Amino acid sequence: MLYRRAFLLAAILATIIAGLLTRHLLTGPLAKYLGVALYAVMMFFLVTFTIPRAKTHHIAAIALAICFAIEFLQLTPIPANINSHMPLMRLVLGEHFSWWDLPTYLAGVCFAAAFLTIARPSYLNPPDPKPP
Repeated sequence: MLYRRAFLLAAILATIIAGLLTRHLLTGPLAKYLGVALYAVMMFFLVTFTIPRAKTHHIAAIALAICFAIEFLQLTPIPANINSHMPLMRLVLGEHFSWWDLPTYLAGVCFAAAFLTIARPSYLNPPDPKPP
C-alpha cells in the first residue's frame, strides 16, 4: 500500500508540474485544453490517493463529478470572490465557465483511468522480496 501511495503522490506532483509547464510554455487553445485535461488527470490521481482500494470506474466517476462541480461553480460569483482574496486559488477553481471544458475533463479522466489500468500490475504493486 505504501508503494502504491508513493507512486500516486509522484503522479500527482508530476501532473501538477506538467500542467504548470503547459501553461507556461504553450499558448492558445492547446495550452488551455491540455491544462484542463491535466487538471482532470491530477484529480483522478488525487481521488485514487484518497480512496486507494476503490474500483477504477468509481474513481473516474468521482473525479469527473468533482471537475464538473468546480466548472459549474464558475457560473456563480463564489470563485471570483475567493480568487480575489487568494490569487493562487485561481489554479484550483478556475475563472470562467466553458462548456468545452466538460468533454476535456472526460478525456483527461479516461486517459488517467487507462494509464492506471495499464500501470497497475507493474508499477503499483511492490516488487517481490528476494529470498535470502
